Amino acid sequence: MKLSVIVPTCGRPTLKNTITSILPQLQEDDQLIIVHDGPNETWIDGTAGQVVVSRTGEKTANNGASQRDKGMELATGTHLMFCDDDDIFTPDALAAAREAIGRHPQDMLIFQMEYGLDGHKLWSVPLYELCNVGTPMFVVPNLRLLPSWTGWQANIHDFLWGKAVQEETGLKAVFIGKVISIIRPRKDQLPGA
Repeated sequence: MKLSVIVPTCGRPTLKNTITSILPQLQEDDQLIIVHDGPNETWIDGTAGQVVVSRTGEKTANNGASQRDKGMELATGTHLMFCDDDDIFTPDALAAAREAIGRHPQDMLIFQMEYGLDGHKLWSVPLYELCNVGTPMFVVPNLRLLPSWTGWQANIHDFLWGKAVQEETGLKAVFIGKVISIIRPRKDQLPGA
């Protein structure tokens, strides 16, 4: 099992916290793929071969969709995970993903995420519904027939992409009652705080 974690970025200063939350969790064969929207620079302190940095070229306005598509093209892992550049993974996120993949290797896993500002969790009820799922909750097998992230309506493209994954690949959605990501965390929730 090899995880590819895809992080689209528009150069926000929170990217350092995102990377810091992921790097210590990588195993030898895992990879972290950082895809820039435009010509931004990345802070990185990773092991050569585990970290891939790429650019989409021109600046886009599709909320990370084309960057995720580029990341999926570069991914060599057996499973894909996604984290935005203003979110962080919990310290046991990748371990939780590995454990769940072991039980459900050919399913679309949907973990929980927590809003760092108020502690609200998605999902509270395990249903695939609009506003009940988000990008850093998904763990999917790296199938070359996965749909593109680009082209879906902004701000709900994560919901639409996940729905298309289920419809186009036949992957079953399995809800895992474990928080793996913190969305827009408070300063005291950042690694090392």
